[in-house]
Amino acid sequence: MKVKSLQLWKNRLSALFDGSAWLLLALGALALGMIDWDLLLTLLRWSAVALCFCALTIVMSRLILPQIVLSEWLARARLGDPAAALVVASLLGFMGFLTLSVVLWAK
Repeated sequence: MKVKSLQLWKNRLSALFDGSAWLLLALGALALGMIDWDLLLTLLRWSAVALCFCALTIVMSRLILPQIVLSEWLARARLGDPAAALVVASLLGFMGFLTLSVVLWAK
C-alpha cells in the first residue's frame, strides 16, 4: 500500500517537472513582463488564487463524495465499462461546477 501511495505522489509531482510547460510559461511571462509588468503581477496573483480554489474544490469533493475514488472508476472506464465512464464524466462535471461556484462565491 505504501509503495502504491509513493508511486501516486511521484506521478503527481512529475507534472511539476515538465520542461515544455515551464518553457512555455517562462516565454509567456517574459513577453508579458516586457509589455505590461502590472498585468504579469496580476496574472501571478490570480494563478495563486486559482491554485487555492482548486485545492478547496478537491477537499470539498472528497468531503461530499468520500465513497467515490476517481482512479478506480477511471480504470474501469478505460476497460470499456460505459457505466464507469458515466460516473467519471459526472464527477468531472461536478468538479467543474464546484470549482466555478467557489470562484464565483469568492468574487
